[in-house]
Amino acid sequence: MIKNSFSTFMRPTRSAHRRSSKRQQFDAYQRLAAIHLLRLVLNMQGSLKRIQSLRFIMNDILSILLLDEADSLLGDRNCAHRSWEITQVNEMLTQMETFSGIFICNTNRMDKLDAASLRRFDFKVKFDYLSPNQRWLLFQRECQRLRGQLPSNPENLAIFNQQVQRLTNLTPGDFAVVSRQVAVLGGISQPERMIQVLEQECEAKGEAFAQIGFVR
Repeated sequence: MIKNSFSTFMRPTRSAHRRSSKRQQFDAYQRLAAIHLLRLVLNMQGSLKRIQSLRFIMNDILSILLLDEADSLLGDRNCAHRSWEITQVNEMLTQMETFSGIFICNTNRMDKLDAASLRRFDFKVKFDYLSPNQRWLLFQRECQRLRGQLPSNPENLAIFNQQVQRLTNLTPGDFAVVSRQVAVLGGISQPERMIQVLEQECEAKGEAFAQIGFVR
């Protein structure tokens, strides 16, 4: 999700002196900062100092701010169990309003965000699971990169395609897991084993499907 437009990022500064100072100290208009929420919210209960400290960071240093796992700070106030949780969201909404740059939030739990925070974003972008064509193309590419051998027979190749298409919750990150396991364990780069690892990743995300056999 993105607050403000690209034109905001390109806006001129108020004076030549301020432009020179910005370039010398921070080169702020070319920086992308990631605020790690684990550090930000640590020991936050009962205190708003950490969120309030964003005022300096957001307005005096940065022109683009990326906030990862945004649901941790912008959770639905209707689901809050403690008063400080509501106050935390209120303060974060205030800081969003005062930030003059581009504010980007990442979350896998958009349904948990406070409705008032959603209204403050000009764009909402969803990165969905891979399409059927993307799944098969990425599987073939990764199999080749990891030196796995796909069958040359069209009928057998079609069965592998069918195996891949069953995994409807695949993401590029699941293929990254395969690559890391190859690096650590070795010996799993064959297509059959790759599909098994991908299947385990999909099952971990709650996907269920009937088993069908491989061609040997």
